[in-house]
Formats: sequence, structure tokens, C-alpha cells
Amino acid sequence: MQDSKKTSARSEHHLLEKLLLTEHQSLVHWLHDELGQNLVAIKSFAAAIIEQNHDGEDDTAELAEFIRQAADQSYRSTYDLMQELRAEAHAELSVDTALQTCLEEARLNQLGIEYNLDIEINSDNLDSFTLSLILRGVRSFINFSKQSSTPGILSIRLQSLDEATGDYSLKLQLTHQGEFDSPPEQSLGLTSLRDRIEALDGCLELNTDHKQHLNIILKLKPVSED
Repeated sequence: MQDSKKTSARSEHHLLEKLLLTEHQSLVHWLHDELGQNLVAIKSFAAAIIEQNHDGEDDTAELAEFIRQAADQSYRSTYDLMQELRAEAHAELSVDTALQTCLEEARLNQLGIEYNLDIEINSDNLDSFTLSLILRGVRSFINFSKQSSTPGILSIRLQSLDEATGDYSLKLQLTHQGEFDSPPEQSLGLTSLRDRIEALDGCLELNTDHKQHLNIILKLKPVSED
């Protein structure tokens, strides 16, 4: 009887994973095929209006420029979110492979951005949901860092904590050395990451040093250790 319940629970869990994966893929396609392409079209229409009315006496060109800038900003935010979701999809891989894939897909080397990856955990105790959260956080951090006017150096360190000394057993430290153009507190990706971590009873510390150094420390317990 007990074995039958376990089998049923595993089957339900598998179906739930398939449902979440399907919803995840649908969201990525919608962001790219629907929202992203519509925003590109709006930018193109606004640019055409600006071109046709740049010598006009009314404010048509100015209003079109506002529309173009708003569409461009929305497109960038959509693209960043799409990259986060794609990184999250690698959570079924091993921790090392998933994080390395996340960094490679960000094409940091092509931008002259150096990075260090340090993994000090027992990957057997890390569930796929927690890893997906970590991958999305890393990609959000990378997206913000790529906006820097200087290449900079990124450091990603994932380590286990001694549970006897506190409430958390997992620590992710993300460090950006180099100038960044906008305050990290205004980054939608980083503020969303903080909300997700705090919703799981974790904590996220964000420290900056005169626009030269960004340090993010994320602490939480794995969602499931079984």
C-alpha cells in the first residue's frame, strides 16, 4: 500500500513537471513570437513617422520618438526575461553543466567580459526547482552587468553553508567589478529576483561601491532536499 502511494506521488510529480515545462515553453514562445515582434514593429513604425515628420512644425516627430524609446525599453526588458527563462530551462542538467551553459550562452567572451565560476556544493542535494531559481538569478545578474560601459569582471560562487550556524544552507555570491551605468536597485530583473528569494523565506543582500563594485549575496535552503 505504501509503495503504491509512492508510485502515485511520483507519477503526479512527473505530470506536474511536464505541465510546468509546457507552460514555460509557451511563455518563451509568446515573448519572442508575439510580444517581441510586435514591439519591433512599433519601433519601426515610430522611426518611419519620425523620418517623415522631422521637419514638421508640430510635435508629431517628438511624440513618435517617445513611442520609439518606450518600445525599445520594453523590448529590452522582454528580451532579458526571455533569456532568464531559457537559462532556467537547463535546471535538469548537473549544477556545473547548467551554470557553465548559462555563462556560455550569455556570450561574455565576445564582449570582453571575464568571469570566474566557483562551485562548492554537493549537487546531489540540489533539486531542479532550486537550481532553476539560481540559474535565473545568475542570468539576471549577467544581463544587468552587460549594460556596463566597461567590460568588467564577473564572479559567481555557489557554496554550502553550515546549517548549525544559521537558517540557510545555500549561498550564491555574485560580484561585478567594473563601472555600471544604472543603479542596480532600479533593475527589474534584480528586484524580481529579490522578491522570489524572499517568497521562499530566503534573503538577498545587494551592496554597491561608488558604481565600481556590485555584490549580491543570496541565501536560502533548497526547496526540496529529497
